[in-house]
This record gives sequence, structure tokens and C-alpha cells, in this order.
Amino acid sequence: MVGVGRTLRVSILGVKVQEARRYHISLQVLAPGQAPVGVIGLNDAPFDAIRPDQVARTETCAMSRNPEFLNRVFVMRLPEPLGNSLTPQVLLQCNLFATPTMEGPPGPMVAGREVDELVGAATLQIGGDVAARLLRGERVTLPVVLGAGDTPFVADTRSHNNNLDLLSSLGVNSNAAMFGRTGREVLLELMLVDAEVSLPRDVYAVKASYAGGKSMWHAAGTGTAGQKSNSGAWGSHVPSLDRGPVECRLLVLVSRAENLPPVRGDNGSDTLPNTFVAVKSQRDTINGLPPQGVTRVVEQTTSPVWGQLLQVKYAEGELPKEKLMIAIVNDDNSRLLLKCAVPLAHIVPNVHYNLKLIMPGGPLGSNVTLHISLCLVDSPRSELRRVKQLAGSSVRNVIQTRLAALSKPLHELMLGAAQPAQAPAPGSEVFAIWKLGPGAADAASTAPSAISADSLYIPIDTASEDECSRALQRLSEAYTAQSAATTQAGETGTLGMLPLHIWQGESGAESLAWPPDHMAMLLGQIGATSTLSMELHQLSTGAKDSTPLAWLQVPGDKLSNSSGEAVILEGLPLNSLQPQGATASVEVAVWDSNNYQTQLAKKLPGEEAGRDPFLGSLPDGGRG
Repeated sequence: MVGVGRTLRVSILGVKVQEARRYHISLQVLAPGQAPVGVIGLNDAPFDAIRPDQVARTETCAMSRNPEFLNRVFVMRLPEPLGNSLTPQVLLQCNLFATPTMEGPPGPMVAGREVDELVGAATLQIGGDVAARLLRGERVTLPVVLGAGDTPFVADTRSHNNNLDLLSSLGVNSNAAMFGRTGREVLLELMLVDAEVSLPRDVYAVKASYAGGKSMWHAAGTGTAGQKSNSGAWGSHVPSLDRGPVECRLLVLVSRAENLPPVRGDNGSDTLPNTFVAVKSQRDTINGLPPQGVTRVVEQTTSPVWGQLLQVKYAEGELPKEKLMIAIVNDDNSRLLLKCAVPLAHIVPNVHYNLKLIMPGGPLGSNVTLHISLCLVDSPRSELRRVKQLAGSSVRNVIQTRLAALSKPLHELMLGAAQPAQAPAPGSEVFAIWKLGPGAADAASTAPSAISADSLYIPIDTASEDECSRALQRLSEAYTAQSAATTQAGETGTLGMLPLHIWQGESGAESLAWPPDHMAMLLGQIGATSTLSMELHQLSTGAKDSTPLAWLQVPGDKLSNSSGEAVILEGLPLNSLQPQGATASVEVAVWDSNNYQTQLAKKLPGEEAGRDPFLGSLPDGGRG
């Protein structure tokens, strides 16, 4: 997600004022901690710190109580990519100006002349579910209530449910007509122009053509490698090739590697490698296609930290025979350093497999470790089979959840847990642990226990593909058994673990590992005393156990709605070691198992569900 999600289109759909005057609107996007440009004083200093594409204004309209502008759609550049943080990082300043009138008092005087009066202002904090919708390419309509010029209104858009209530109070219909209840209001429509340009294969296509043939993936390849230019960079053209039917995606979070071997330099001596990771499917390898995902290059280290999310597409029907092909490549000469294959036959959809892949090939006969997380998504056929199979046991609900926002930056929790306080080493990670089960009276005040590093990242030896496949099968069977287990209280719950953030130094302190709308999934049965809990753990590089950072509980009465509608629960107390007083927002969607099966069946092509003997009949409601 680095470098994308920065081009914001802002449209002014309507303005409501109480007094007939000549108005104009100015807009500005702000970086964290950046003050808006002075709107009264003619001081050039504030303008030196901003780019021209970060400010915009309309023309001055004719005198009216319903101002209309011809110049009302603007394309603006955000100071940083949207959605990289759990705390609001993108601000949009909206100012409403009016020209002085003959009847009113004199307007502000600057340099001996009268200037337009600032009659209303608001600062929007864009984050949470609004940021997630923008990153999906949706258009988001937001009503902005303007405070007086000297007391601007601060609007937090992280919870779009509140904005829907405001829209209702404004009387906004499909034509964006406005009949608000407050004195000064502006209706804005936001759209992220480059929301769809987020795949690493697009961003890093310059590295993608290195594997035009099979030589990178086979000991004795017959293909032809990509051609290198005089500048040393690989050609940026990636041919549009048919990879066969595409139905599902495997998200691959490439975290870090340890103990890479040195490489031979130009002078014949050993030197530190400059490496990147490439991933593709087995089908791609057989057909000689380039990789579907490539990380950036990390230079001059045997322990690189990439912290990048890639994806590989598969035909869902081919998953039982498919593999994830992984290559670690030296960028200087595009020579393959290490490779492995991860069989996918036993991968369960919407489960996060956090793996420490052990690969032979380190210095002096040692092993290299590669830390990755896998999550299979958009796989309705496989997911429907699993949910239908578990629905016969005690599993009655499907719970989707994510940490939507924090009142304190995530790195403050990490720094507060360090003894003595110091920045974590590159590669340190924050994990979110989700649990569903019976609540305990003292759970909120009791710090969670540390978790071993080998429980957060499961070691798997990739030297044998059969052993790797059996290890993944054991993990999937343990998850299924846990989903079907019944507690004494008659409630069930599964455990979901996924890394949220990978520390890459100060520049990456707020960079999230997954898209902002990515959710963990739990299967279970919600009872009268059920509680959804979340723990945040820091796993430092080289540590044997995690360090608990913070924890919270979502009470059972917030989980009673099983319609599948997503709800953001705001202001939940976040218990933490340091700092104190933080709160969190959690998005939760609770489904009845039968309704969830029906929704999955609607995603199957044609009458495929009826042809699958395993699926059998659908629950009441059919496939709609």
C-alpha cells in the first residue's frame, strides 16, 4: 500500500447558509501536526510548507442563500497514503468565506484593505471505515457542519454510522438535496482516484519481468530470463497473460527473513545481499509466467524486513493441487538465493497461517528462516463447505471483526512496553489475538500472559513438501477441532491471530500490515455470557516470547445482532501497560450460520452449489 491511495477527488455537492451573501469555499489537505494555512493574514510562510495540489478554492458566487459554484470538483494530493494507520492521519480543512456587506460591520483588514470574512470552518479526520470504503474505490458522501470562524468544528469520520445519522438529519436524498438543521453546512463527496492501484505487482512491476522463464524456479530451466537495461533496472513491462480461471486470492504478508547467506561481489569478495521476494502459483511456474507479487528491495543486510502484502490468484477448483512458489532473489544480479514451495491443499479460507518457513541454504550449512502470513480469501466454495460442516456441531455464529481505530498511536504502546523505553528493533511486530468465549469478571483488569514466538509463528520445514503439507494439515485440523469444541457454559469460540504492524523504524511506525477493511473471522456460538476479547502482543526480533501491550473486551450485549450488519463500537476502554487512558474502536459483524451460508451460496457461479454433492441442500432462504 506504500505510495498509493493518495489522490483524493473532493466534490462540493451543496452548501447551506442562513444569510444571503457572496461566498467561496477553500479546501486544504493536512499532514499530521500541520496547521492550516492562515486564512486571514497574507503571510507567505505557511504556503511554503504545502504543495499547490494540496489546496483548492471555488470562485466567489453570486449573492444567494443557496450558493452554487461552477468550480466545485477538485483533485488533491494527500501528504501520505490513506489507511496506513489506526489513528486519524489525514485531515481535510474546509473553510467558508463571505465578502463584506454594506449593511454589516467592516470585514478583516489586512495590509490596509478589507478581505473576505471567514464565517465557517471544519476539520475532517478521515480514517476507519470511511478510509476503508475510499480504498475500495467507493464514493463517500459526508455532511460537514461548519463552526464559527474562530472555533472550527472538528469532525471525525472514522465511524460512518454517525455520518449516516447526520445525513438523515440533513434530509439528504439521492439527488444530494440539503435541508439541514444547523446554520452552516457543506455536503462533500470524497473518492480516492488511485484506490485500485494497490497491488505490489503494479507498484513494483520494474522487478516483475526477471522471471519471464522457468530458470528462477527450476534447477535446470528452459525459459529465457528478462532483459536488463543499461541502467541496471529490469524492464517495467509486464505482459498481460492468461493465467486461467481466477476465483480466489491468497494474501501473502512477507514480514522478514533471517540468516541469509552473503553473495559474491564484483571484486570476488563476499558482500551483504540486496534482496526481494517474489511469489507465484505453480500454474504460473509451469507456464513460464512472471510472478504475481514482488516486494521492494532491502539493501545490504542478511536479515531484511519487507513488511509487505502480496497476493496470488488461483482457480479455486485447482487449490488441492496448487502450491505457493516463493523465491528470495539477489537484486544486483537477479540470481536466485533461495526458493521453496508451500502446498495449499489443506489451507482453510479466512484463517491466518503465520509461518516461520525453515529453508536450507544459510551460511556454513545453517538454515534461513522466512516469516510470512497466509490468508485465503474470496473462496466461497471452500468456505461454504467448511461452515456447513461445522454447522452440524455447536457452531451457530460467524463473527467478523477488526481493530478499526486507536486513540493513541500504535507505536506509543510499543515504546511504552519497552524496558527501558526504546524503539523496537526492525522486524518487531504487533499481533492481534482475538478470542470468543465466556467472559470473566476480572478479565479486564488482568494482563494477558505472554505467548511463545513459536506459537505466533509456527515453524515449518520446507525441505520436504510432504512434511510441509502435513504440518499445514495439522494446523487446519486443530483450527477445525477448536471451532467445534464446546465449553461447559455451552459456548464455543475460535482463536484468531494476525500481525497488525511490522516495525521498520520511524518511517514505518504507523504502517499497517493488512488493508484497513481486512477482518479476522471466528466461528462459535454466542451465548448470554459470551465475550469477544482482543489482545495486542509485541514480538520483538529474536525474542522467545511476546510482550503483552494492551487488551480489551467487547461485552456480549454488543454481539446480540446476528444479521451480519457491520457495526463500529467506539470508545471501548483499552487496558494497557503504558500509556494509560487509551480507547479503541472495533468493527464487528455477527452472522447466523444459516444466513452466512446463504450469502456464500449467492457468490457461486450458476447452479454450482446444486452440483456439489458435499454441499447438499442449502438452509431456508435458498440462494436468493
